Amino acid sequence: MSAIVHAEEPKPGTGTNIQTVHLSEIVPARCVAVTADGGVATIVLSREELDGLAGFDKPVDDNNALTRQAWINGTRAKALLTQLGAIDARGCQVVQGTLPFDVRFVVGLLLEEGHATIFTRQLNLPEPVLEIRHVNKRFFGWEEFRLLNGTQVWSYDTWTA
Repeated sequence: MSAIVHAEEPKPGTGTNIQTVHLSEIVPARCVAVTADGGVATIVLSREELDGLAGFDKPVDDNNALTRQAWINGTRAKALLTQLGAIDARGCQVVQGTLPFDVRFVVGLLLEEGHATIFTRQLNLPEPVLEIRHVNKRFFGWEEFRLLNGTQVWSYDTWTA
């Protein structure tokens, strides 16, 4: 079971907030493997969880932020699942090719919720903790997902002015 320590999102131009997330240290029976930024690690996600996200196909109600976000996450999960290929040594289906920018957010969501396992290339052992830096500068913001030793495993821009 993973625990999440939430950090309040900083307002644009106000700096950096750091969130610490305890990751899963087990590989799900049905899993998906995503190569981390720079190939420094493998991010393992639950296929059942991705299928669950992808299964949200209700019409979007623009007045309901929760259903709209669920639909967006479902669209992103479906796009990720279309890139699955071979099976790796852990029995996970490997994501082939480069993920489209928008799909990076669904991986970030699962990392932020602690619903992922990360294996570094160096030690090939599960990492217990992830640090997420929510960075907001004057004209843009981004998120960095780092191991405790500072190695960045995932990132994406969240907004631009």
